[in-house]
Amino acid sequence: EQICHRLKTLLSHDRTIGSPSLLLQNIAYTLLIGRRFLPLRTTKVVQSLSQLNEWLPSACNSSITANTRDNMCTIFSGQGYAIESPSCMFSSLAKLLPEFGNVVKKCCDILEMAYPEHFTDLAEVLIQGTPMAHLQLDCIRIQHVLIVIYQVAIFSVLESSGYTPACVMGHSLGEYTAAYVAGLFSLENLLTIVFNR
Repeated sequence: EQICHRLKTLLSHDRTIGSPSLLLQNIAYTLLIGRRFLPLRTTKVVQSLSQLNEWLPSACNSSITANTRDNMCTIFSGQGYAIESPSCMFSSLAKLLPEFGNVVKKCCDILEMAYPEHFTDLAEVLIQGTPMAHLQLDCIRIQHVLIVIYQVAIFSVLESSGYTPACVMGHSLGEYTAAYVAGLFSLENLLTIVFNR
């Protein structure tokens, strides 16, 4: 209720300072970071302040109950996408979400110990965004591992904010992440299986 009231107040003020898209980014950031420990949350994807303004009345008047979250399911995608610029994407999220960075670092440490010829300095590349020519980040085997690391780290961020899915599932490569999240095998086994897949 308070969040809805504050958003309505904010949106009713003159927005002469900064661009509307910047204000929308600030609102999204505050709701992500500042409200992560609230027991109930909702999600809406909007692309403009006017879309947010249109959606807000229905969001503020809807009743959200605590058991809504019990029906949530997490689905992990397959290798239908490639991570274009891993160092940029991972480092940006690691700065924004410390839990994300911690999980990425843990995965990189496991991989570097098991496969030093392929993953030396991977943590530095992904977390600090330092380019390293010797890492073949566009190699399909490495891309598979990066996708799984990303999925595990994002899920860990959700889990640390109190999210517990009723079920998990995955498609193709995502099946491995789903199996790990469900507790079927360790993080070490997950990374080894995916790299040797």
